[in-house]
Amino acid sequence: MNLETERLLLRPLAMDDLDVYAEFYGDPEVTRYLGSGQTMTRRQTEAQLRDLIHREKRHGFGLRSVVRKEDGRLVGRSGLHRWQIDGVEEMEVGWVFGKEYWGHGYATEAALAVRDHAVAELGHTRLIALIKRENERSQKVAGKLGMAYERDVELASGPAQLYALTVGPAR
Repeated sequence: MNLETERLLLRPLAMDDLDVYAEFYGDPEVTRYLGSGQTMTRRQTEAQLRDLIHREKRHGFGLRSVVRKEDGRLVGRSGLHRWQIDGVEEMEVGWVFGKEYWGHGYATEAALAVRDHAVAELGHTRLIALIKRENERSQKVAGKLGMAYERDVELASGPAQLYALTVGPAR
């Protein structure tokens, strides 16, 4: 299943995306606020991509490759990711974009489409974003999604801030 916005197509992840993701995850500026903050090798990126594709098949939702409609270029990924935080299952709206695509509003545009789909089509009434304290760009995106800082959490990869949005029951 695809999601579309005015400028973007959000489609399922594919192994054909590996070259672009390997470039993104090999860039220390892109990975600075992800997980442990370390870059990933091509082999690590391939293993992660395979895992994410498998998770989507198993759960029926997941992260999406974000493609710019005007030229078909893969610019990042956005979608849903399930977490267990303090014994509670949470659904995260996540996003990662290549550095050259920062500052164009793509993260907000894609994440809004994911948020709207999660609420209207999947019936979620609570969504979160997990953001490193220093990542001001992602904090702004979370705010544009209607999320607000809720609390600090400790993840396996280190501390993060949990931003949350709670909406009324899906209609």
